[in-house]
Amino acid sequence: MIVLGLSGVFGHDAAACLVAEGRVVAAAEEERFTRSKHALGQLPVQSTLFCLGRGSVRLDDVDCIAASWDPISAQDSVGLRDYLTWLFQRHDVFRGQRLPPVHYVDHHTSHAAAACFASGFAKAAVLVIDGNAETSATSIGVWQDGHLRFDQSFGVAHSLGRFYGYATEHVGMVNHSEGKLMGLAAYGDARDVPSPISLTDDGYAVSFGEIESLPIDELNKRLFESWQRWLVSHFGPVNLPRYSWCPESGAMRRLLHLPPWAADLAATVQSELERIVLHLAKVATKRYGTRNLVLSGGVALNCSANGALHRSGLVDDLYVFPASHDGGGAIGAAIWVASRDGPISPCFRADLGPSFSTASVARILRRLGISYEEPPIIAERVAGLLLQGKTVGWFQGCMEIGPRALGHRSILAWPESTKVRDRVNQIKGREMWRPLAPSMLYDEATRLLRSHGPFPYMLVASHASDEGRAVMPAVIHVDGTVRAQTVPRGSGPYADLLLAVQRQSGTGVILNTSFNLDSEPIVCTPSDAIRTFYTSELDALAIEGILIERR
Repeated sequence: MIVLGLSGVFGHDAAACLVAEGRVVAAAEEERFTRSKHALGQLPVQSTLFCLGRGSVRLDDVDCIAASWDPISAQDSVGLRDYLTWLFQRHDVFRGQRLPPVHYVDHHTSHAAAACFASGFAKAAVLVIDGNAETSATSIGVWQDGHLRFDQSFGVAHSLGRFYGYATEHVGMVNHSEGKLMGLAAYGDARDVPSPISLTDDGYAVSFGEIESLPIDELNKRLFESWQRWLVSHFGPVNLPRYSWCPESGAMRRLLHLPPWAADLAATVQSELERIVLHLAKVATKRYGTRNLVLSGGVALNCSANGALHRSGLVDDLYVFPASHDGGGAIGAAIWVASRDGPISPCFRADLGPSFSTASVARILRRLGISYEEPPIIAERVAGLLLQGKTVGWFQGCMEIGPRALGHRSILAWPESTKVRDRVNQIKGREMWRPLAPSMLYDEATRLLRSHGPFPYMLVASHASDEGRAVMPAVIHVDGTVRAQTVPRGSGPYADLLLAVQRQSGTGVILNTSFNLDSEPIVCTPSDAIRTFYTSELDALAIEGILIERR
């Protein structure tokens, strides 16, 4: 059975995934191809073409399409069916091809399926927490022997994702910038203010009057106004950014000056989120009699909350899917539908996107007249550059899906000082208070971290050990935490690079951040990487077996 999974469609984080005979063949996000971050309002056209190409199939060969949203149960999504019909019957790319049957999968089922099948657990409690699904924003369920069941949900009026998103926008950050607020939280102090969120024996409740039964448009309006009043009364008025035109880039520049209360707001909101997530984990694991927990949905990308959960003692094993945002819904929807036909091979990896050969990269460079070399062992050469204090764009293998670069599309540096952190943030155009993350060999984690995972997807914040603080100050946040990625030996070119760094320095750890500049998606193609290299202050670029150095 061949299933094409789709997400986004007419919202955000459009993506596609191809599952064939129970195996995830390919998955990618539309933003990486269109170069428009989060692919707002875009259809997953190019990502679909990539997945079909990777699987060597045409749309006519696909048995069914799995959409990660069910328009029947969502008041504001009745047009979804029309959008899909338009995409596959009228769009130039697919016109004239057969439209396979479409299965609409509940949004939270899509989130959970991707994570549960990948977790390897025979049984686990399941939490899905996001801005909203069709009618819910938080769901509690259980995964057992390949079967998923949700027993409880909390409606949009009780959305934790909306709560965090509204706070992010209140301090002047753009939509989908919740990760920035998470980083800012460590600089503030949580204020002891009355909270409209109360804990209950079986979950939690947000109390803003009787708004849950309102039509969705009115509910959204009232919920936003209620949270805004709370934020204004306890912190300050909405902080509006200023805009100007930048003559150097020929583009609009957004200027954000954070008010004095912004860090305290961030700390308060983060503390409140962690309080509720820990309580929900306690409720779910006790209800189902298991200490395994699967976490998905956009809120699952909050590394600090995941770290608090990992350290809480409430769970023995925590699994967070690397594409817990809506883009990962394409994987989950496809897996869920395919599982009805037969067994599923777990999807344990995030590198499911496009890859390019050394020969194809060389052809591009020759056409552009760019000088390059092919070192005998590129890992050894790049390790040497990093230890010289150079910043390197690292482009190897298949592109990752999800917001974290995991050693396939990364910017790398040697984390020896906070000056390195500041330089990398400057190169990328990031706010200087935002933390960066380390990648390390798994066996190094035992001495560099207090809790050592494994953390394959850079989604759990843990505290650095004393030795870790001394070795990698560039990736230690002000609260002493690090968002580490642990890499097994022998797992590919990135592990080879970490081994080379270990041989040359004594410690197998490097600073790793996503290969992109401010407001851009992570690079997808060699051309993206070359353009980013030459429009930034990176010192070197390693693409497959090729090395380019800035002279």
